[in-house]
This record gives sequence, C-alpha cells and structure tokens, in this order.
Amino acid sequence: MESSQARQSVGHRFAPHTLWRAWLQVFFASGADTPQSKGSLSGRNAIITGASSGIGLAIAKRLAREGVNIVAAARSPEPLDVAASEFRALGVKAVAVPTDVADNSQLERLVETALRELGSIDILVNNAGIETYRDFHQLSLDEIEQTISVNLTAAIKLTRLVIPHMLQQRSGHVINMSSTAGKLGPPFGAAYGASKAGLINLAQSIRTEYHGSGVMASVMPSKKGRCGHSRAP
Repeated sequence: MESSQARQSVGHRFAPHTLWRAWLQVFFASGADTPQSKGSLSGRNAIITGASSGIGLAIAKRLAREGVNIVAAARSPEPLDVAASEFRALGVKAVAVPTDVADNSQLERLVETALRELGSIDILVNNAGIETYRDFHQLSLDEIEQTISVNLTAAIKLTRLVIPHMLQQRSGHVINMSSTAGKLGPPFGAAYGASKAGLINLAQSIRTEYHGSGVMASVMPSKKGRCGHSRAP
C-alpha cells in the first residue's frame, strides 16, 4: 500500500438494485397524505451532493429514471451542468447548484434553491466526500479538518437545514452514503473512517429521534469501489 501519500481509493461499485431504492419505495408507500401515488417515487424532489460523478451521479440518474426531480450539488460547475442535462433528458426537472459543502452560506443557498425551484424536499442524499489515505502521523491538521468538514460536518449541517421542511410536510428521507471504513476503521484511513462512522451514527440518531414523525434516515455503508469522492490535496 502506498501509505506515504494521500491517494484516492478505487470507489464504490454502484448496483442499480441496491437497498436504498427499496427503502425509499417502502418509506413513501406509507405516505397517505401526499399527492403522489403510494409506493411511487415519481414526482418526488431530491437533493444529491457530489452528484456530478461516481456514485452520486449514478444515484441521481437512477432516481431520475424513477421520475424524481433532482437538485444536483457539486463543486465544479461544468460537469454539474452536463449531469443536469442528462437528468432532464430522462424527463424530470433538474437544477444544478454549484456548492462547496464546507461553506455554510452555500449549504443554505442549496436548500433555498431547492425549495424555490421545486417547492419541497423529499429526499436528501449526503454523498459528497473526500478520501485521504496516508500514515496517520503524516496527516496535516488541515487535511484532518478538511476530511471531517466535508464528509461529516457538511452532512450534519445539510440534514439540519432540511429536517424542518420534512417535519412540516410530515415526510422525508435522508440517506447518508457511508463506507465499510466507517465500521472497520482501516489502516492509513483514520480520519476518513472516523468521518464515515459519524455518518452511520447520524442516520441512527435521526431515525430514532424522529420516529413516527414521517421523517426517516438510512445509511449505505458501501464497499470499496468507484465512489466519486474527491482526492485530498
């Protein structure tokens, strides 16, 4: 293993029949007071971070094929615009919002844009992240802070921003894209693993705290594969 420098792991392989889609179908099947058909994702609105590449792009495409309108967030505007065009070609509304998830004002703008353009937020997929693999004693304090800020803190903040709207409509689902690193604590990936463990606990806390409110949270602890996370500098 090249432990002396930060490197991007191979990513998550995304299969179209993973559990997250089944969770969403079952969850929204219980929503009796909604304009959409029971059990249908068509007409729902989703915010997806890290949506311009990797697993974020794959999830967004799959949801778009199910009729879900997409608010796509990522840092780079050009690939994000390309992705949004692909979603629109599938027959749904799609809004591209260039977003640095480590910036509070940009997170607030993302939620405001979603509500203004689509009217509601039914699904939040916290997918944006960076991977830093290095000997722990060689990690700089800035690298540690960046990893935790992008992978975990941003997801906590964005979830905090959307929960009030989901509570008001008594329906919503937050999905955190975690990793087996969050359960196993890999060597050379201490900060990354810790951030992914936090996503697991965040989903568990939200699910328990808001039980019976119509708001749900799930976590996908994917295996290593092509994930679309950014490489740390």
